[in-house]
Amino acid sequence: MNRSLSALALVSALIAVAVSCPAWSDEPPPPPPPMEGLNPVTAPATSTAPQPAAVTPANPVAGRPPMIEPASNGAPPPPEEEGLSPDKSPASSTSAPTATLPIHPAHHAGLSTPPASSAGTSVAEPQAAPDTPSTASVTIAEAFAPDFMKRALLAAVLVCGLCGFLGVYVVLRRIVFVGITLSEFSAAGVAFAFLKGLSVALCSVTGMLIGVGFLSARWARKKVTPETFIGVGYVLASTASLLLIDKSPKGLDDLQEIISGNPVTVTSGDIGFVAVAAVLILLFHLLFRKEMLFAAFDPDSAEAAGYQVRFWDAALFVTIGLAIAFSIRAVGSLLTFSSLIVPAVSALLLTKRMGAAFAAAAVIGMLQAPIGLYLSYAYQFSTGPSIAAVGLVFLAAAWGVSRLRHDV
Repeated sequence: MNRSLSALALVSALIAVAVSCPAWSDEPPPPPPPMEGLNPVTAPATSTAPQPAAVTPANPVAGRPPMIEPASNGAPPPPEEEGLSPDKSPASSTSAPTATLPIHPAHHAGLSTPPASSAGTSVAEPQAAPDTPSTASVTIAEAFAPDFMKRALLAAVLVCGLCGFLGVYVVLRRIVFVGITLSEFSAAGVAFAFLKGLSVALCSVTGMLIGVGFLSARWARKKVTPETFIGVGYVLASTASLLLIDKSPKGLDDLQEIISGNPVTVTSGDIGFVAVAAVLILLFHLLFRKEMLFAAFDPDSAEAAGYQVRFWDAALFVTIGLAIAFSIRAVGSLLTFSSLIVPAVSALLLTKRMGAAFAAAAVIGMLQAPIGLYLSYAYQFSTGPSIAAVGLVFLAAAWGVSRLRHDV
C-alpha cells in the first residue's frame, strides 16, 4: 500500500508539471527562425557588373523574333522612323532602320558566349551562375552552431530517449497505436477548451486522463483484444474533437498548431519541462520496476499475488500519455510515434533480456537524434522525418544482425 501511495504521489507530480507547462497555452508556437543557418549555400552578393541589354516583348507579327535594344553610350536615341508601328511592317523608306539584333540561342541556353556584335550595337554578356559549395562539406560544428539547432538537439535527444524507453512496454504489450489514441483524447480536451473558453492545459491533461481510464479498463479482454479497444478509443476521441471544434470559435488548424510542435521552433521553456517530465517518468519506472513489469506482462499472476493490477496498468498509461503529450508539443507527432516504436523494436531484435532491451532502446533513440538533425541541416531535409529515417536505418541494421545470429 505504501508503494502504491508513493507511486500515486509521483504520478500526481507529473500531472501537475503537465498542467503548469507554459507550452500548453492557447497561442500557437512561434514561427520557425530565419533559415540562413539551415542553408549553407548563401545567395551571392549584389553584383555591380553591367546588366544585359533589355529585351523587348515578342512582336505579335508571326515570324518576327524578339529584339535586343542597342546599348546606350550617352548619345541621344535615333529619331523614330516614319511609317513604323509596333504591330505593322515598316513602310517604304529610304532611311536605314534602327539597328536591332535577334536573341542568340546561346542566351536562351544560359551560356556565357554572346553573339557577335554588329556595328554600332553592343550586347552585354550575361552573368554566369556562381559556383555553389557542396552541402556535404558542412561540418558537425557548423551544423550545431546556431542556437536553434542546439535547442533542437536537446529536445530531440530527450524525447527520443524517453519514448524509446517507454516503447518497450508499448511493443511487448502490442499497443503500438496507444500513442495516437491518447493524443486524440488530448486534442479533444483542447477542442473542449476552445468551445468553453477554459484552460487549454487543464482540459488537455483531463482529456488524456479520460483516455487512460478508457484504455486501462478491463473490457472483456478475453473476448476482445486490446488493439480493438485502442481502435475504438481512437474513433471516439477523433469524433469528439471534430464535433467540438466545429462549434468552437477556432478551427482545426489552430488545434493542430497548439498540439503539434517542431524541433526547430522549440523554446528553452519547452526543453525544461520535457526534461523535468523525463526525469520524473524514468524515476517512477526505476523505483517501481518490479510492479510495472509484473502487472504489464503477467497480469493474472500479479493479481493472484496481491498486486493491484488496475492501478499499475493505469499508471503505465498515464506515464506514456504524459510523455506523448510533452513530446508532441515539443517535436511533433511523427517523431514522437516513430521514437515510441522503432527504437524499441531495434532493441528487442538485438537482445532478449528485459533490462538490456530498455537500455538499448533509450540509447538507440538518443543516437538517432543528432544524426538525423545533422542530415537535415546539411542536405535541407525536414527535421522530424530525417530523425525518423535514421531510426529506420538502425532498425534495418538490427534486423540484419539478428539474422546473422539466427535469432529470427
